[in-house]
Amino acid sequence: MGKKKAISAAEAKKKAAKKAKVEKKAEKRDTKTVKKTKGVQDEEEDLDAILEQLAREWEAKHKVNEEIVSGAPSKRANATLTPCPVGNYLWFIGGEYFSEDGRAYFYNDVYRYSPEKDEWRCYSSPMAPGPRSAHSVVASPAGGGKLFLFGEVSVSFIEL
Repeated sequence: MGKKKAISAAEAKKKAAKKAKVEKKAEKRDTKTVKKTKGVQDEEEDLDAILEQLAREWEAKHKVNEEIVSGAPSKRANATLTPCPVGNYLWFIGGEYFSEDGRAYFYNDVYRYSPEKDEWRCYSSPMAPGPRSAHSVVASPAGGGKLFLFGEVSVSFIEL
């Protein structure tokens, strides 16, 4: 068998210090790697949370409320009554009312009338068009049925 070389205490101490230094460096590198991957995961989780929040906000803004109402909408001028392109309905949009004191009131409500049921439904949404009268609506059966709304007059005034 070969002879083992005798190592002095100083050399042994030096080797142990070097080994400890290498281990410490490896540990530091591993910690950095974990932090980097954790940072990426945190960013991905933050991005997912942001996207979910944006989706919830979009849904809230674009939510359409439907309500069955008793009777027809209030009397008004310059509203549109448009046949539905894909169903047996009439769409009633906007209009204006002139009060006895000379004020003009503009409406932005949207109603759907079902002649078969003799029923009116009111639709509202935060993204609905503003109050309007003297506008035009065109119906198209494309894409499951669409209504295209053009133009408006929506200035309140008092006649002197």
